[in-house]
Amino acid sequence: MLVPTEGLRDALAGDGVAAERLHVVPSGIGAEFLAELGTPELDEPVMPERIPAPRIGYVGRLAERKGVDVLLRAFATLQDSTDAHLVVVGDGPERAKLQRLAARLGIGERTHFLGFVPHDYVPRVLRELNVLALPSRHEEVGSVLLEAMHSRVPIVASRTGGVPELVEHRRSGLLVSPENPRELAAALRELLESRALARAVTVAARRRVNDRTWDRLVHRVMEVYEGVLPAPAPEGETESEVAAESAADVR
Repeated sequence: MLVPTEGLRDALAGDGVAAERLHVVPSGIGAEFLAELGTPELDEPVMPERIPAPRIGYVGRLAERKGVDVLLRAFATLQDSTDAHLVVVGDGPERAKLQRLAARLGIGERTHFLGFVPHDYVPRVLRELNVLALPSRHEEVGSVLLEAMHSRVPIVASRTGGVPELVEHRRSGLLVSPENPRELAAALRELLESRALARAVTVAARRRVNDRTWDRLVHRVMEVYEGVLPAPAPEGETESEVAAESAADVR
């Protein structure tokens, strides 16, 4: 069984899955993130011109466990101390509720719900952000974190699930407690105000995910498969002959 984090492997082992059946292969980055300038036909900006920088962004599904409501509350505490705008990219069952919350918090004019964006556009979206937030209540591995780290976007993420295995606090990003708007707001403010910190974490983050591309990870997947699949029959022997020989060896 392939699992993306050591934490999930340990949890499954604790539930009774044999440890030798569990193999950790982390999530990877797709080909669309390998080119520095992205796909040529998508070179035009995807961020509406009406959204000025600096931009705090969220990219992902709008579902309760993603904690976007926590991000909205954090952003509300920032509005008097920064001229940043919040960009929410994605769709899901919580969208209408989150839009109502933004209006109720008084941040509707500076919060922009862009809706669903095709994944081919995500590299462009990320590179137009100043900070990416992943405020999840639970997140085993947020693929957008890998993508932002590769794209040199500083990140603030919840200290939950497998996230700390990927993001080293104050080295390759900032980690905060889930469900804590004030802590999240403080981390976002720090990255917006400190260019030195933002640059330092993005440099370290890029180094950390350099080998997390699928063209490299596929070899680790193949090693797992080769370790669990039966050896091929020698040339000239049929599978039934090999099975008979194996049975004879057992006897």
